Amino acid sequence: MKAKPRALLSLSALDWILLVQAWSLLLVLDIGLRILPFRTVQGWIRSPDQPKASITQTEKVIQRSSDFVDLAARHHLYPMTCLRRSLALQWLLSRSGLDTSLQFGVRRENGTLQAHAWLEYQGQVIDKTPIPIEQYASLKAKEVA
Repeated sequence: MKAKPRALLSLSALDWILLVQAWSLLLVLDIGLRILPFRTVQGWIRSPDQPKASITQTEKVIQRSSDFVDLAARHHLYPMTCLRRSLALQWLLSRSGLDTSLQFGVRRENGTLQAHAWLEYQGQVIDKTPIPIEQYASLKAKEVA
């Protein structure tokens, strides 16, 4: 979702709520990651049992939530990393009853270690980065109970 000023003005009230929610989530998660242990912040993500989105709605919910997290990240105070974007998206999707898995990967590029975080839903990658996930060696993260 590319947003131009005119497009932002034409958003519906529900779209604005989702955009403000995504923008706020990114800020809260960023501050949390700066001052708290990762496991504490990751623990905020899991929601109590929520009704699951229907199969026909799942793809739409994932796409819409992802678009608004990306839009909020592009219009934030400073650049938001893939980890912050992934955690925000995971929080939004968990509120729709979609259980996603946060994944981490690393790779070497020009002698430096590069890291990336992304989400998977039912084994499928939910990621819009132009870098193929296959270029990263996947790391296993412990789930927070």
